[in-house]
Amino acid sequence: MPTVIGAKECKARLSAQPTGAYLFFGEEEHLKRVYLSRFRALVTENPEFNTTRLEVGESDPVGEIAYEMGRLPFLSEMRFLDVRGLALHRLSDKEVERFHALLADCPSDLICIFYFFECDLPFAGTIPKSQKKLKDLPVFKNLPEGVTVVNFTHPTASELFAYYDAKFKSRKVSAAREIVELFCARAKGNMTLLENESEKLVALALSGDGVLTREMIDEALPELSETMIYKLSDAVENADAARAISEYRILRTMKFEPIPLLASLARTVANLSIARGALSEMEAEKQFGIKPYRFRALKARAAKLSAASLAFCQAMVSDVDRKLKNTALDADVMLETLIVRLCTTLGGRA
Repeated sequence: MPTVIGAKECKARLSAQPTGAYLFFGEEEHLKRVYLSRFRALVTENPEFNTTRLEVGESDPVGEIAYEMGRLPFLSEMRFLDVRGLALHRLSDKEVERFHALLADCPSDLICIFYFFECDLPFAGTIPKSQKKLKDLPVFKNLPEGVTVVNFTHPTASELFAYYDAKFKSRKVSAAREIVELFCARAKGNMTLLENESEKLVALALSGDGVLTREMIDEALPELSETMIYKLSDAVENADAARAISEYRILRTMKFEPIPLLASLARTVANLSIARGALSEMEAEKQFGIKPYRFRALKARAAKLSAASLAFCQAMVSDVDRKLKNTALDADVMLETLIVRLCTTLGGRA
């Protein structure tokens, strides 16, 4: 099994011995892109001729990679190759053998990075549309010595604070510790979101007195509010697709992320299923935290629904949850389609 390093060790490679073959995996796409750019930037001589991005096809991916790896540098001491789309789990035994031979013989003047999106080839989970895991693939387990595997994980809370505290200071923006911590916490570790919003906040703060405030954070990254989510849930419970879509789009405009919104839809269906059962108001509150007045309203709505329709709704939610976490499909399209289908089913029109 190959040795796996993280972002910190990868940073050390940049200044030590950057050439060689790298496999970039992991959930933190922002850091992955940052380090890809840093490695590419090491090629300073005629970069337009010595940096290449290769999207491999399905017919002969290893052959395409071999051709690019075999090219000579043009008036430069170093070349850079960024390889995308290599489906490691679909390589034949012969292709795996050729691929390993290429990696073992990686030219000394080449930085070759194989970039894998987490949604396509997760580092730890099951690979979509298969029952395989990366760690069990012979192509991964038997990687040649000298190949660097990097797993980019989300930074810890303290790492995020240190990074954004330094960033705001470098941009001449003053922010109290609790404000920076709040900013980092609101994005749930999503550095892509943090990067986008930090730039907006810097501009906003510098347009005034240069101080970052709680109000600015609330506007940029609003706290997930059950009251705001309730409007979406209520629309779905009442099978009002038009209102539900409108509420969903409002929440997305306010930067609510798809996964928490999907969780609220799942909870809506689960609550209706609970209310359709034989639980009393007291039992529903004790076991599931559903207040009596809320349970009465849910029970009235659930009485009009069949067990089959609720089971179908639960299956639809589970299917979208799986796709949202394991594919690159558009989240908003999936969520809005789900909302319409839920409302159609709950309204008895399916």
